[in-house]
Amino acid sequence: MFMCFTCWFIVLVRKTWDLQNGSIRVFYTTLLERSAKFRIPNHTTLRSDVTRSPDNTHDVATGSEFQAFHLGPGKNGSAIDLSEFKVNMPKYAESDKKHRFNTFISDVIGLRRKLSDMRPAECRTMTYPDNLPPISVVIIFRDEWPSIVLRTVYSVLDMTPDTLLKEIIIVDDGSSDAELKLKVTIHARSLEKVTLITIDKPGGLMLARQTGIEAVTAEYFVVMDSHMEVAEGWAEPLIHRLVQVPKALLCSHVGSIDKENFKFILSSNKPEKKEFENVFPFFHQVTMDQMFVPYSHEFRSRRNGSVEPIPFAVQQGMMMAMRTDYFLQLGGFDSGMRIWGSEQIELSVKVWLCGGRVEMVPCSAVAHMFRYSLLCTTVTS
Repeated sequence: MFMCFTCWFIVLVRKTWDLQNGSIRVFYTTLLERSAKFRIPNHTTLRSDVTRSPDNTHDVATGSEFQAFHLGPGKNGSAIDLSEFKVNMPKYAESDKKHRFNTFISDVIGLRRKLSDMRPAECRTMTYPDNLPPISVVIIFRDEWPSIVLRTVYSVLDMTPDTLLKEIIIVDDGSSDAELKLKVTIHARSLEKVTLITIDKPGGLMLARQTGIEAVTAEYFVVMDSHMEVAEGWAEPLIHRLVQVPKALLCSHVGSIDKENFKFILSSNKPEKKEFENVFPFFHQVTMDQMFVPYSHEFRSRRNGSVEPIPFAVQQGMMMAMRTDYFLQLGGFDSGMRIWGSEQIELSVKVWLCGGRVEMVPCSAVAHMFRYSLLCTTVTS
């Protein structure tokens, strides 16, 4: 039955958005480990009991307030070049191998930086209603490098207007790194609007995300990986679209953070080229692999450079935005999926088949560190 729905879905998508034939590349392989029953793992919740004093209000910046900061290495998402320094750091060499990015540079650039604004001109001048509702942001991690997790948290805090951010929920999926746990706990206790949920034993990405989403108190949520940064004006377009289309599953225009020098790249870093409409993500009908195909010339001609949301067959996995009650109505994530790789496909199919829409919002820009390999950890059934 599922295969019939899947085939029907692909045929409909191909007819609707004029997909071209041609070479298709596999983005990553589906990795599934099925369990018998859905179970939310035991966890503890830590909420901040600290209220920021007026003297500290300059520490929170949104939009134009950010120029008050003296930004150091990596400002505006620029690269850090270590080629002129001939140094040997065994400690960082070991952590680089484990985490698959330059951990030394992650520590050097600090926890707060502002990415350059790579949105098209139409997005930078767009206005939104004053009464947009606030969102909850859920960030999941397990045994990540401390500075990259905390930079994700501070990026959301700094780049989201205070009126549009209800809370940040950080979910620790059973980390064993004592230094990481201590650092995240100390920061969470000192930050207003930040809640830390600690799961006793690793339950896998889907259970961790489900735990965080079920704890949100806002009408809308965004869930994202713990190695991301968000750009100025990222939240408004997502929230506005969710208000317009309550049954939407959305993602931002996702750029990359170079794992070696931490340079921010959004397509070719030429906003006027509007390269967000180059490829259409979907999936293989049998293997469930994520795949991409170029949009047809006819489709791009009809859009004529528009920055309106673009239909996707399937969502990207590193971040997604939805209305909370709609997500729960669909049954949430499949608890049998323990490792990243196909959860966005399964959720996207449910959204399309249940009367919703899956879209990318070009005026919302974020950055994600792609590492293209899997860090496997034993998951307790």
